[in-house]
Amino acid sequence: QDPKIAAQRLGQFVTLIQRVVSHAFRKALRDVDEITREAINRLENYQLEIFAFSPGSFTLHMQTTAPADMFGYSHIEKALRIIDVISEHIDDPNTAVEFIAGYGGHFAAAYRDLLQFIVENETPLSYEWSMPERNYITARKISDKQANPVYRALVERVDIGIEEKRFVGIVRKVDETYGSWRLEIDEKQYSGRSDREKLHLGGIVIGARYEFICEERLEEERGTGKESTVLYLKSYRPL
Repeated sequence: QDPKIAAQRLGQFVTLIQRVVSHAFRKALRDVDEITREAINRLENYQLEIFAFSPGSFTLHMQTTAPADMFGYSHIEKALRIIDVISEHIDDPNTAVEFIAGYGGHFAAAYRDLLQFIVENETPLSYEWSMPERNYITARKISDKQANPVYRALVERVDIGIEEKRFVGIVRKVDETYGSWRLEIDEKQYSGRSDREKLHLGGIVIGARYEFICEERLEEERGTGKESTVLYLKSYRPL
């Protein structure tokens, strides 16, 4: 009944929502052809801007950085439809979790973190969305009681939060002491780390061609909250 919230908490909630939308958008692009993917995989198509607040509440009005096209369509719909399906099945944890697992990786981790915020802060999330080409509004709501069993199930399914990447290229650097490495693919450099206790890098030949199987993790920078991508080498083989 008291309409106020800590600025840090509000900022955290908005950041979590943006993370979910961003990763949902990237996952949605796996179902389109490569040419289309390259054309629309731009920050402005899924980056949200807050342009208004409803008086006396914490209702935020958001829009994409990129305006809708001449037909009134915005590519962010691809992400929102994925989020809508989860909301539709929020009362059926098994169905919701299996759907999330179908996309997995960073999207699953981002959605789990959003549910964690809802549960721990007892803060329900209601959202509505539309776009100029539509003549109706999609509305969904997730309460903390609905979110809790889905969140608990996601915590137990640690496997669905892992994003696996395969790289094939020329090894340019190996540091056994620090467990670091660098791989070159088509003149582009990729670097990462490895668990020195579980995976020894001593057998890797610099200048040779290898296949690296990595786990891609998102790590948050202290203070800024900005996400950075870190590659952890899980296995390798010479080619």
